[in-house]
Amino acid sequence: FRLLDLDASMGVPYLHTNRDSNPQLGFVGVRALLDHEPVLRNQLAAILRACAARGRTARIVVPKVVDCGELRRVKEVLFEERYSLKKAGRAVPDTLIGVVLETPAAALAARELARESDLMMIGLDSLQQYMLATDRDHPHLGHAFQRLHPVVLRLVRTLVEACGSEDAPPTVFGVTSALDVNLPLLLGVGLRRFALAPVTFPGFIESLRRVDRESAARLADLAESATTPEDLGPLLEGYGQGV
Repeated sequence: FRLLDLDASMGVPYLHTNRDSNPQLGFVGVRALLDHEPVLRNQLAAILRACAARGRTARIVVPKVVDCGELRRVKEVLFEERYSLKKAGRAVPDTLIGVVLETPAAALAARELARESDLMMIGLDSLQQYMLATDRDHPHLGHAFQRLHPVVLRLVRTLVEACGSEDAPPTVFGVTSALDVNLPLLLGVGLRRFALAPVTFPGFIESLRRVDRESAARLADLAESATTPEDLGPLLEGYGQGV
């Protein structure tokens, strides 16, 4: 479960009483949840009860984290909600908690965050948006998300290495991660775990079968040395033709 990630533009009154002038940089993700702790508590309690009822492990990730302090505060609330269930004589599921790496600060602190987490996820769409300071919903800027920027690809490799060193290999999700053109690049920098919408799963598996791991690794090495997305064009075209 990814915890609630809504900004002020959504018009949700129990999280935002006023509109932020810049919603994406205002009370969003974990900031909004910590500012409205009862909402956070209710969501964590609901997840714990649902997982206990199904006999499943609760896997929880926290969105828009900036540093370990935010993660620790959520973990404290989670501990208290688990204790409340136990005190009430209710079943308490095994629980894993981690963060979504999507802010530049979290990316730079990936090793420290992984050290305090059970699992890690990379929100590739948001990460690219914040790294490029580009609104992915802008009608004239959507092209920036059709393929990975070389700088973002370099960052993804560092995240894979940082999280792997702390025994928390990351899972990647987002529209950008499911595009055929990006799949060999992501596999080439070491990603092995993908979270997908069920409807995209058959097509993803078919694309995955067409990727040669060694060729993808060579492609990723070359792509990371590119300086613009346009530089990736000939590389990706050559890969598609088996060059």
